[in-house]
Formats: sequence, C-alpha cells, structure tokens
Amino acid sequence: MMLRLLVAVMAVGIFSGMTVCQDKPAPNPSHADLVSKLKAGEKDIDFKQLRLAYAEAKGGRDTTEQKKAMNVALNSKKYEDAIKNADKVLAQDYADMDAHFAEYIAHRELHQSDQAEFHKLVLRVFWTPLPIPATARLSRRRFRSLRYMKSMFCFGSWA
Repeated sequence: MMLRLLVAVMAVGIFSGMTVCQDKPAPNPSHADLVSKLKAGEKDIDFKQLRLAYAEAKGGRDTTEQKKAMNVALNSKKYEDAIKNADKVLAQDYADMDAHFAEYIAHRELHQSDQAEFHKLVLRVFWTPLPIPATARLSRRRFRSLRYMKSMFCFGSWA
C-alpha cells in the first residue's frame, strides 16, 4: 500500500515538473509586422498567419475614391497613376486584391518584371484557399449526405 502511494507521488512529481519546464509558444506576429516584412521583400513569411492576422486587424480608412481613380487610370493605360493610387489603397489595406492586381498589370505593362512578379505572388497567395481541417470536411460530407437523403425522401425516389 505504501509502495503504491510512493509510486503515485513520484509520478505526479515527475509529470508536473515536465509541464512546468516546457517552453511557452512564441506569440504570433501581428498583421503590421507581417506586412512590413512582405513590403521589405521577404517572401518566406507565413502567409497563412498573415491571412489570419488580417481577419483580426482593424480596417483602415475608406479607399473607394483611390480605387475608382486606380481603375480609371488602369483602363486608360496611365500605368504610373494606377500604381500611385494602388499604393494608396495598399497603404490602408494591404490585402486588397484589386490593388495588387492593378499593380501587377501596371508593372507588367511597364516591363518592371520584379514588381509584377511580387504582386502576382501576393495575388496567388491570397486567392489560394486555406486548407479545410479534416473535421470540417467530414461535417460538410455529412451535411451533403443528409441533404441528399432529404431530397430523396421529399421526391419519393426511394427504391
């Protein structure tokens, strides 16, 4: 009996010591930090974390006028003006895909391939959907099968 108690106390002591000694996970970088790294030219940042941090970030001021001017300049092939207006939009909302697309087109037409490829990379990252966890895929599959069963029941298609 005493041996069991001793073993139990030692096990609790060992396992509690292991949890105390574990390193704390590093805090996730903020949206502003990730955007500044991306603007500096770092392409190996965690884009998934950038997108998740964007969802939690505060929005900037309204850029509707700059977007309109950007689109007008792009359609009239005034690429320098389109880049200036797109930069104003991106200063407020760096995840704005319209501004990145305008910059991509303008830089491509001005034969500035480095900048064009950079905005193409950002567009590709923002257009690519985040992976859906397996539990969500399973839930969606269940929902589809339930919806199918319901439609079969409602339309009397049971064999």
